[in-house]
Order: sequence, then structure tokens, then C-alpha cells
Amino acid sequence: MTDSTAKTPDGIATSSQLAIGRWLLAGAFLIPLGIGLSAWILGRPWLSSDTATGLLAWLDWRAGGPWNCIMAPDPANLAHNVPQWVSWWSPGQYAWLGSFMSMGLSVGGAMVISAVIASWVRSTGLYFLLRRFGCSSGASGLAALVEAGNWQLFYSFGMYTGGEVLQAAWLPWLLLALEALRRRSPIWWLFALPVLFFASVFAKHSMWFVVVGGAAWLFMDAWRSQPRTWTRWLSRGIILAFSIAVVRFLSNHWLTQGGPTPGTLSPAFHPTLISTAYPVAAPFLGATGISSIFGRIFLLRGLTAESGWKQFLPVLFALAAVAATAYLLVLQKLPHRSLARLLGLLLAVYISGFMVLYAGGASVSLEDRHFRPVAILLIAALAVLICDTISLTRSWQYSLRALAFSMVFYGLATSAQRIWHLHAMNHVGQAGFTLPDTSPTVIAEIRRLDKTTATRGGIMFFPEPTLCLEAPLCRKISTDAMARPMPWFTERSWRGRVPSLTVMIPESWSNDPRLTALLACFVDYAPGEWRRRTIDGWLFITAEAPTSYAYSSLSYR
Repeated sequence: MTDSTAKTPDGIATSSQLAIGRWLLAGAFLIPLGIGLSAWILGRPWLSSDTATGLLAWLDWRAGGPWNCIMAPDPANLAHNVPQWVSWWSPGQYAWLGSFMSMGLSVGGAMVISAVIASWVRSTGLYFLLRRFGCSSGASGLAALVEAGNWQLFYSFGMYTGGEVLQAAWLPWLLLALEALRRRSPIWWLFALPVLFFASVFAKHSMWFVVVGGAAWLFMDAWRSQPRTWTRWLSRGIILAFSIAVVRFLSNHWLTQGGPTPGTLSPAFHPTLISTAYPVAAPFLGATGISSIFGRIFLLRGLTAESGWKQFLPVLFALAAVAATAYLLVLQKLPHRSLARLLGLLLAVYISGFMVLYAGGASVSLEDRHFRPVAILLIAALAVLICDTISLTRSWQYSLRALAFSMVFYGLATSAQRIWHLHAMNHVGQAGFTLPDTSPTVIAEIRRLDKTTATRGGIMFFPEPTLCLEAPLCRKISTDAMARPMPWFTERSWRGRVPSLTVMIPESWSNDPRLTALLACFVDYAPGEWRRRTIDGWLFITAEAPTSYAYSSLSYR
């Protein structure tokens, strides 16, 4: 029942609805706070390599380097550093987390606190967004509560992914601003839209889909609600196109600088059938948590997402059919038509856009986190159907309530399981977050080498960006070498010598031909110069320069 359909004395139902909505919103605040405290005390989250790479750029910038660049040893001369622009991820991947680190927090502390505050920002924005669309306070509060219990939110307290954290926090406020602009004159659009759109792609590259869908919705709804003169709508269309063009220009020059991104198309990577079915199913799978269940099945079978969906292709098509049916029913039953149009447009843009990306070979994984904005609106639509749709039968009401309850229960259960798993690892580094494949002895050795290497002006090579955050002092070569095939190593080389060069690599690589290829990348070092030590499953391979070696000063640090 909506506030406007109250059948009790004036003011009573509305006050009751407002009170219920506020209590539900309070619950949406308490859930991430409780999970965040549990994560901090029992099982610290670990950091995705994506965000870790961005944090290296953030730390170098804070140390005086150029914006959005990692200062890395020059492949042409290891004695000097060169800036490497980070184009693969938008700065929002690390800027939100980095701003909390700038307050003096450790990486782990900043991860937990920034995730909690981001969830509060998102819950508040979602509540006010739905209220702006005319939804009842109860529906708005329920949407915030169910979204606060979504397994994707709690994923940030297990594996912190900066882009998803900031994207979810910013999304409802972006849509709220677009809804407010719907009734404003074009002059407001001209000044506000470029700022709003640029803030969106700053948060995450894939927010371009929200920008396109939101712009289409803004034009369509303004067309429906205001006088239709051709000059008025021509001017609005020009402003929208101008805003998108400006943001595209700024993005190319300030965010990517023409470099590669995950959306860069290449030879086909994902099979055609998966590229067609997965984008249809993904928003539904992400909203309900079903994809997490399949992810666990794939993990137990030792499968990647792509190989897993290949084996479960009939199931994927069945889920896509269920999802498409659910979308149509939700869009038909939603009582707030403007919200339905927004959801429908974003679904269309996301599904068609990711079909093109997957089929074209873009380096975008089969993960529903990429569809998070649409999943948030689907959760909001579920809450509105439960609270504001009076035409649903009792059985449908009970079914939808059971679905909402099960989504929250599953999110809480997966979060508890994840925190306990991290607690059992007990591999928290001095940076305050979990490093799953290391031990305290290994972390202590990284810290020791960091100090001695920095003193001597040497370099440490890391096969995983998260390890670099345990070595804040020395010069570093940060890579994702552990996930790379042989051609990656044969295509690389570093020339020159430094007083100390240490390569850290898993002990399992002892007989791996990639290790020989890796050491050969340092072309001015002879094979006989390397000395190996093994500590708790890791190889530390070091080459020292002669004491008479004259070391020139660095160009940075």
C-alpha cells in the first residue's frame, strides 16, 4: 500500500509508513556496520589486484609523482624510473579507498571503513531516489534494507574491489540528480550533466552504460511531462549529445589517455552463445545471489567462469529465459511508470552493450558485478512490488516477500562464511589486510627486504600487486606474472643493473619454464649471478651488484 492509498484516518497511515521506512533504513545502516566490525575483528578482507594496482598509483602521486601514474623502473635502464599511466581502470577504482588512507589509516582499516560508509551513502541515496519517484517510505526503506543484505555488498568485506564500492554508492545519487533535472530548464542540463556524467565514468568505466541509459531516460521522461515544442526538444537533444561528447573527450584525455581498457575490442574471446545468454541473465543472477551459488560450484570443480558456463550452457539459457520473463513482469507491474521506464532503459543498454563487448572479445569477465547498477534497481523494484502494488495476489505477495528475505539471509550467510574463512587463514600483513597465499614469516621477509633494498637503491620484482603494498619504501616492478602464460615473459625485457635486485615468486615455479624466462628478462644479469632462498612456499631470488659498482641517483624517490 502506498502513502496515497491509505484507508485509515488522515495522517495515521502516512506516519506509520514513514516510521516503518525509517526503521528499515536504520536496519540498512546497521547491517554493514555489523559486518564491517566482524570483518575487522575476525577476518580482514583481502584486496583485488585491480585496486592494488591503482593504490600504487595513488601512493606514488601522494609521494610527489604525476597523477594516475605508477612510477616503475625504466625497462631501458633499471637505474631510472618512468611514469606508467593507468588506463585499464578508472581512478575511482582506488581514489575512494586512497582518500581514507590519506587520513592515516592502514590499507586494511581504510578498506573496511570506506566500504561501510559507501554502503551508508548508497542506502541513503536509494531511499531518497525511490521517494522522489513517488514510492512509499516502506518500499524505499525495504529496498535499502534488501540491498544492504545483498551478497555483492558483503563481497567488499571479503574481496575489496574499489570500482564496485564507489559505483554502488554513486549510482542512486546520479539517478536522483537526473530525476531532479527532468523538470529543470535546459540551462541546468548544460552545466550539470557534464559534471554528473564525468563523475560517473571517473567511478568506473562501465558507468558509461548508466550515462547512456540515464540520458535516454531523462530525454524520454522530460518529453512526456513537459510541453512538446520542437525547439525545446531539439535544444535538449543537443545538450545531451554535447554533454556525452564532452565527457568522452575528458575521459580520453584525463582518464585513459588513449590507453587500453577492458572494453577495448580484440579477437573474439567469449563463445557466441555465452555472449548472448549471459548478459540477459546477469542482472537477475546478481540481484538474487544465484550467480554466487554457481560461482561456488565452479570453484569446487576447478572451473573458471567461462569454462563453467560452457558446461552449464543449457542451465544458463534457462536462467536467461527466467530472467527475461522476470524483467517483463516487473516492468509491467511496477506502479511507478517513470521508475519502470528507467529500469527498462538501463536493462536494454546493459544487455545489448555487454553482448557487443563479449562477442567482440573485450577483456571483461563473466561476473555479475559488472551489472551491479541494474541489479540495484531490480532490488528496488522488488521492494516496490511488495509494498506499493495493490493488484498482486496474496500468493504473489508471499512469494516476493520470501524472495526478499532469502536474498538477505543468503547475503548474511555468505558474509559470515567468508569472514570465518579469512579468520582461519590468519595471514594479515602489516598493511592490515589479508594476503591469502603468504605467512607471517614471508611478510616479515618482504618488510626486511623492503628496508634493505630501499637503502641500497635496489629493486624488488613482485608477481602480484597486493604484495607491493607490504613494501612501501623500495622501488618495485609490479606485475600479475602468476596469471600469465609463457609468451608474456618472452616479450619483456629490462636492461641495466642496480645494486640489488630481488625476484619474489611462488616455490611451485621452481621447475616451471616461466621462471627461467622471467630471469632472462633481466638481460644484463648472467644466470650464475642469481641466489635462491625458500621461505614458506616462496622463492626469493637475488642478484647483488659488486661493491665497486657505481650507483647513480634515481630520477624519482
